[in-house]
Formats: sequence, C-alpha cells, structure tokens
Amino acid sequence: MQTDIIKYILKNIIMKTIVTVQSFTQINISDNYLVVLDLDETIIKYEGICKQWWKDKFEHYYKIHKDYDLVDSLSSRDWKEHMKITLPSHTDKNGFYDLIERSKNMNCKIIIVTARDEGIKDITYKHLKYLNVTNIDVYFVSGGNKAKLIDKVINDNSEKYDNIVFVDDMDFNLKDVKEHFGDKVLCYKFDYQC
Repeated sequence: MQTDIIKYILKNIIMKTIVTVQSFTQINISDNYLVVLDLDETIIKYEGICKQWWKDKFEHYYKIHKDYDLVDSLSSRDWKEHMKITLPSHTDKNGFYDLIERSKNMNCKIIIVTARDEGIKDITYKHLKYLNVTNIDVYFVSGGNKAKLIDKVINDNSEKYDNIVFVDDMDFNLKDVKEHFGDKVLCYKFDYQC
C-alpha cells in the first residue's frame, strides 16, 4: 500500500515537469541537443484516427473478447488497415518545419522514435516521404521501451549531446523517458486534437 502511494506521488511529480504543447514552435531547444520525436499523433495524423478512436475500438473488442492482448492485437490490426488506405497529414506542418530549421541552426540532431513495429517500415517511409519528412533517422521500437532505445542510440553514436528533448503524445512514454534520463531530458507532451 505504501509503495503504491509513493509510486503515485513520484508519477505526479514527474508528470508536473512535462510541458504540454500544441505546436512544435513551443518547444525550446539550444545548441547541440538531441531532439527525439514520436511519430503518430505527434508528427503525423490519419483522418479519423485519434485517442477517442483507439478508446472506442478497444472498448468494442474488449466487450467481445475480454482478453487484453487479443484486443490490443485486433485494434492494431484495424489501425494498420486504415493506415494502408489513408494518406497521412501533418499535425502541425508549419511548426514542424520551424523546429527542423531551428535544429539545423543550433546544430541539433532530430530523430524519430516510433512505437510502430518494423513490419510496417516500408509504408512508414512511404508516408514520411509523402509528407516530405526526409533525412531524419527513424527508429522502430516495435512496442518496446522508447527510453531504452534512445539510450542505445546515444551510446551507439559518436556524437555527444548537451541535452535531450523528447516529444510524445503518450503519458507513459514521457514518464519512462523522464525517469530514465532525469534532468538530462526536457519532455514535451504533444497535445494533438483531432
């Protein structure tokens, strides 16, 4: 019981250090930062897909199957099918390109870390090219931990960064990254509204 209370308090403290933004122009960067961006509902969006879509889809399948893993798999399947027939658009096109330009001017490196699995790598690159999001390294977590992947990218790279900026729309990813990197990371919750 006491452990749960401590975890709850720590989570609230961590979440209070995360700044919510609606545009990439609100993200502060300085020289030599590693800027890590989530993909879905952060950089790109698909017509008809948003957090409410996921919630509705999950609830629908859960009423039928009562199995979390199966429900997650079915919801992901539906999302992939929708994504295959729908072209994406930017969540914040002008703000995104502003961040790209500021990053170039400040010698920052931008990477994309997505929860997508490598099985949809081809369509991911096709959609990014469609939106003219090129020359940015993309890392696929395949449902794994983004903090660990970012740590691996940093350790495998000869570049040393003064700080990390992490932008994502999901609280659990933001919390994991903040816990993992502590004061070395500035976390921004991208609050995309569909």
